[in-house]
Amino acid sequence: AALGPQMIKLTAELADGTNTWMVGPKTMEEHIIPSFNTAGRADPEIVAGMPIVLTTKVDAAKEAIAQQLTVYGQLPSYRAMLDREGAAGPADIAIVGDENQLRGQIKRFEDMGVSDFNAAIMNVEDGAYERTLEFAREYYAYSSWKRFDWAAARESGLAAARQAQQILVDAFARALSGAELWVQLNTQPTFSRTFVL
Repeated sequence: AALGPQMIKLTAELADGTNTWMVGPKTMEEHIIPSFNTAGRADPEIVAGMPIVLTTKVDAAKEAIAQQLTVYGQLPSYRAMLDREGAAGPADIAIVGDENQLRGQIKRFEDMGVSDFNAAIMNVEDGAYERTLEFAREYYAYSSWKRFDWAAARESGLAAARQAQQILVDAFARALSGAELWVQLNTQPTFSRTFVL
């Protein structure tokens, strides 16, 4: 996932889109999507990966999400996106609540031009996973999303990650040969247990 200003600029120039995680709606609309529009990509493939849970116990769910996803509030690239959003941590951007709250938050991404949604269902209480998965299936049936696919997310995500990594490695090798720049790419992408696979 390209998130920072230079990486998103390079990605927008070289790729058809990006797969984001921990990017709230304000940051998506003001930072990610405009980078692709500036690069001349009128209809980019942009995935919004978000923690989500259908629950009436919003405060307890957000507390559990804060504990489960603490590391994302500490990693520099995700911390920068949370800061752009004005969020203290991952729980502040998580999609949490009843059906109407979830619909409204997801629809906001859809309306701004996000092409795909990666539902990272958070199993924060008994039955939460099943409830949220059923909600997501019903939502998708009536939405204009290009993809809202959980079963294929892991394999397509791995392939896309490998392709994006190779593009970036090649671009850096061409554009930055001899420069003092260190880029560490994970050649074996892994997915958090919180992602729906």
